[in-house]
Amino acid sequence: MPVKRINHQRTVDFYRGNEEFVKRLLDLEDQVDRQQIPFVTPFLTVDQQEIVQQVISGRCLLDRWGGYAAAENCRILLAPLWWEHERDFEITLLKGQYADKYHQLSHRDVLGALMKLGIERNVFGDILVEDGVIYLFCTAAIACYLIQNLTQIGRAKITFTRCEDNIERDVKIEWRTEVISSMRFDTIVAAITHLSRRKAQELISKGLVKLNHVTLEETASLCNNDCTVSVRGYGRFIVHDTMRRTQKSNAVVEIGRYC
Repeated sequence: MPVKRINHQRTVDFYRGNEEFVKRLLDLEDQVDRQQIPFVTPFLTVDQQEIVQQVISGRCLLDRWGGYAAAENCRILLAPLWWEHERDFEITLLKGQYADKYHQLSHRDVLGALMKLGIERNVFGDILVEDGVIYLFCTAAIACYLIQNLTQIGRAKITFTRCEDNIERDVKIEWRTEVISSMRFDTIVAAITHLSRRKAQELISKGLVKLNHVTLEETASLCNNDCTVSVRGYGRFIVHDTMRRTQKSNAVVEIGRYC
């Protein structure tokens, strides 16, 4: 039975910078709960996926898939809690091949070609570029258009076809050890960026840093163990407190950067 709609404004206000996205999510949750039919989102970034996990209150079943196990950009299924049918995320894998003897293509090249076609970012997911081969995950609805129109990237001629390959890719994290005075947000950001704490505070106050996928401007907030910190221009990191302390009571932490 559908659950009565609740006041969402406090939830929306909490996610500064993502207000419209959160409003849309809450409307979708209400829609699924009211109509008792599933809905699949467009491809979402890692940050957006985490916001979905935090915002959706439990009135819906949630599942995510990006085409392979280690996918970063994924679609999320919102379904009634009783849903036991097949979970179709409507994702198609395209495989493109080109002459890498004459051309070297990068992720940025592929992304630029897609943007040039006027393709919105949320209709395709991860782009994997290997020697002479490009794997592109996209919505089933856009697959035919891409096959017909994405025929050149840079100066390289390329042909995309539907593909059933089993893609395996591990999440790569580069770890380093840091000694910090505390688990304060600004202290951690300073360690991540190798900047002074004052400059780290400036990044935070400008809204350039996210803690656990939420923009946070409170520099003195304490971070939980294994928190995720994203700094614009620096990347996404995970911070693990080893629980070891130096003689001066400083914290020994492991900082991992997602490659």
